[in-house]
Amino acid sequence: GRRACAGSMQAMNISCTAMARFVQEFAWRLKEGDEDKADTIQLTTNRLYPLHVYLTPRGRK
Repeated sequence: GRRACAGSMQAMNISCTAMARFVQEFAWRLKEGDEDKADTIQLTTNRLYPLHVYLTPRGRK
């Protein structure tokens, strides 16, 4: 059979967990005026202009 990277599944799990924690731990806010920028290059999710966001740590209780 074909051989695959032994750590690929672990790398996928770690990167997904890290991204989920990043999204969970910060409050996301769009830059003023970016709400209306919906232009795309193709029929994909690629944006014509980059999306700028402001991140602030969520408060802990």
